Amino acid sequence: MSALLSEIAAKGDPARGEQIFRRKDLACLKCHAIAGAGGQVGPGLESIGASAPPDYLVDSILQPNKQVKEGYHATAVATDDGKIFTGIQIRKTDSELVLRDAEGNEVTIPTGSIAEQKMAGSIMPAGLADELTRPELVDLVRFLSELGKVGGYSVGTKRVLRRWEVAEGTSWRPVYTTVAGLLPPDEWKAPGQARTMLQASTGGPIKLAVESAHAAGLAFSIDGKPITPEGDGTLRVDLTPGMHTLDVAIPAGRREGIRVVLEEIPGSPARVQAVLGK
Repeated sequence: MSALLSEIAAKGDPARGEQIFRRKDLACLKCHAIAGAGGQVGPGLESIGASAPPDYLVDSILQPNKQVKEGYHATAVATDDGKIFTGIQIRKTDSELVLRDAEGNEVTIPTGSIAEQKMAGSIMPAGLADELTRPELVDLVRFLSELGKVGGYSVGTKRVLRRWEVAEGTSWRPVYTTVAGLLPPDEWKAPGQARTMLQASTGGPIKLAVESAHAAGLAFSIDGKPITPEGDGTLRVDLTPGMHTLDVAIPAGRREGIRVVLEEIPGSPARVQAVLGK
């Protein structure tokens, strides 16, 4: 461990580590969220580097059952009809037990049908990192150790739109921004389309700030109605209460990412939030 920690400090590259974290074969974002975007099965990771030492991070990756964060112990349930369920307990009443499984789905089990129930350690299976090379593990831990610290891997206070979906044929695939809030171009096939959701509890005008370098060539619409960005890339929209969809048409050949920030307009009654989660 001592040798590995020294290597992480001296040679670990957080930029490469973030790319490893986002790899589809590792599926880190399937269970973990950063600033609310991603899976809700495991702990959120946006401040893990500021609260956990590197040796804890190494153990969490290589030996997930060694130290399980409070509130994230899995529960295994066997029912009287022979079925077995495993997940994080969400709630329990006199009539039902509700678990969140590894896919993020809520599973409701009638308490009267439970034959056996016990703690099952971490819901993260051992061996997920077995395919990583040592340099990849070093970079991954270095990335995690930077999360939440002052610098390039702090999520900041801006209300970045972090959860998106990209069109794939007739379906939509959820994708997530980097820690810096950028939806990278390797997440879509241009020409293509991306969308994100906004929830307005109170209606009114808002601004969506698209950094000018990221707005070039993109076409925006809200609920199917086109919006023309201002010179600085700002989109101004007046939302009614309810759910709204921001669509972005991506032209062929585009290789720049997309970063959009939700901003309030002084005096506007609007109360709007980005829809996050998995």
